[in-house]
Amino acid sequence: MVNARLTIKQMQEVFQNSPIFELNTRRIALRRQLRKNPEDPNLIKSLQSTLRDKVVRLAAADGVVITYSAYDELFASDLDNDLLENGVQSIMGVYDRSKSELMQAAVRATMDQTNVLVLIISESSMRDPNVIATYEYFWNAGKVIVPIMFELCNVDHLLLGMSPLDFYDQWQSGLRRLHHLLGAKKI
Repeated sequence: MVNARLTIKQMQEVFQNSPIFELNTRRIALRRQLRKNPEDPNLIKSLQSTLRDKVVRLAAADGVVITYSAYDELFASDLDNDLLENGVQSIMGVYDRSKSELMQAAVRATMDQTNVLVLIISESSMRDPNVIATYEYFWNAGKVIVPIMFELCNVDHLLLGMSPLDFYDQWQSGLRRLHHLLGAKKI
């Protein structure tokens, strides 16, 4: 009889050999360099190469986290329902420092297990410390951030690596693009 248990070391080796881990690690290094040189075209191009459609779909296979401000909650809920109806596992949530330690740990575990953040951008979300904390967590972890422009505002300071999907003027077009990026399938 074969022992089916994997040691922690074996699990780490499997995880570290995954393409997602390698790309996240590469994005971490590129984003650190971009913080120092945000206008460097070679760094921007290199970061964009780690955010191709195929890569985003692969990363989204384990689900996505949607972060939003209280002002954007209705839109976030509609988006979450649409993604779930189209076969994309999505979790609405933000890292909220005001919650209990147990609740924070549960949110952190969810964020650890997913590789894609759907960042709903509005004036309100750009001022919300919980949205910014969630964004920074994913950014620092080298994970994919898919920005959705729900309300026009300046996002140059975010160093996103991909242009925001337009849900402000071109809602249907933005939704089709999001479905394509995340590998949505009508179920």
